[in-house]
Amino acid sequence: MSDRSQASLWERLLARVSPSLELRWANTKEALWFLPAVAVMLAVILAIGVVYADNAFELWQGGRTSPWLFGAGAEGARGVLTAIAGSVITVVGTVFSITIVGLQLASSQFTPRVMRQFTGDRVNQSVLAVYIGTFTYCLLVLRTVEADGDDAPGFVPVLGVSLAIGLALLCIALLIVFIHHMARQMQVAVILHRASRDALGLVESYFRDEVEISPALTNRPYAVGGGQDVVSDSTGYLQQYDVDHLMSVAQSRTLTIRILVPMGAFLNTRQPIARIWSADSEEIDLDRAGRAVRDAFVTGSERTLHADLPLGIRQIADIGIKALSPGINDPTTATQALDRLSEVLARAGSMASPERILYIDDRPAVFLPRIGFDELTNIAFTQIRHYGKTDLVVMLHLTRTIERVAALVDDNRQSALLRHLALVRAAGEQGLTLGPEREVLMAEVDSAVARIEDRARNGGDRAPAVPDMIVHEV
Repeated sequence: MSDRSQASLWERLLARVSPSLELRWANTKEALWFLPAVAVMLAVILAIGVVYADNAFELWQGGRTSPWLFGAGAEGARGVLTAIAGSVITVVGTVFSITIVGLQLASSQFTPRVMRQFTGDRVNQSVLAVYIGTFTYCLLVLRTVEADGDDAPGFVPVLGVSLAIGLALLCIALLIVFIHHMARQMQVAVILHRASRDALGLVESYFRDEVEISPALTNRPYAVGGGQDVVSDSTGYLQQYDVDHLMSVAQSRTLTIRILVPMGAFLNTRQPIARIWSADSEEIDLDRAGRAVRDAFVTGSERTLHADLPLGIRQIADIGIKALSPGINDPTTATQALDRLSEVLARAGSMASPERILYIDDRPAVFLPRIGFDELTNIAFTQIRHYGKTDLVVMLHLTRTIERVAALVDDNRQSALLRHLALVRAAGEQGLTLGPEREVLMAEVDSAVARIEDRARNGGDRAPAVPDMIVHEV
């Protein structure tokens, strides 16, 4: 089988995985227990294999003569394995303590929404996995050590003890790596970099470089009557839609489906989450059709970054908002958050919002909620402007950030940014109590508006604008 056919087979297999299973797997990979649990299983297999090799090849007989193998007797082996196991499990407590401190600091100093960066960090998980795996391995090898007796010779797993010493040296190296990594991981610049990387990944998965031309809406009655609501039967945050399932339901039952709630919304029981129409003017069996549509909604106790683009922007903005609180009072962090927001918004504003209509042949079958550039700018700037309106440095940086984004996005995005500049002016007039500070901000806002409008008139150096796709009303 060729590499191309293998890749296509793998893609087809992944496409059949339901979003709920995909989300569970993503959450499992980010859990702090996953890699340590895998390490425990590998340690069990390794210990059994090493002891079997020691016994099968009688390596303990040559242990005293080889410089690379453990050469002491049974008491020495017990002492080494006991010392390694005791030391490793003690350090594991220290590692967990440092991790918990990092989680508490991130939650109180920045925002609780970045705690996944710590629990899902591969270095943290790997260090814990190696330490717990080493402890498990030493315990299992220790139970096989036997001293010489009157009726049977002893057994010393020299290869197993030698490997335990090697794992102990690896644990020492990883402890240094872990301390250095945690010291860097708790720096605000690193946290903001990871948050912006997550948000950019969501932008790339949602927006498109080119506009996809969909079939024109037909005149056939694909939506008859006022439709019937499908209500939620549970509470929680909407984490994902199963689009393939929605398309299958729409095709098999000849339905038109409009999703009423955006990604990341909190759903209450009996809240309308979708509306369905019959394309054949037939009476819809609400119970059966509603259950089929409800199966496409994946909810959970918290919002996730799997497909929630507003959350990607929100966690960066929240770091800036937290820094502006009176208890922290760190406007420099707020300006760093604005820099990262400009990176994400500039990328989103230079791409086209996809048309959220899914077709079956030439019939529009599924209408999905659309996330616009205006909504992303509201999440990014509104609360930072509100809480930073008394700080001239923050307001000036916000003004320059908006202007910088305006220079990098398409022309049809300018109106949203000009509106935020007008709001910056209004907030500065209200929040800045010193007259000279207000004059400085007003002059900066006026200059930014003039430069944006001048670039719009002259065309600038930007690529041609790509108009937003409009979701047609059913």
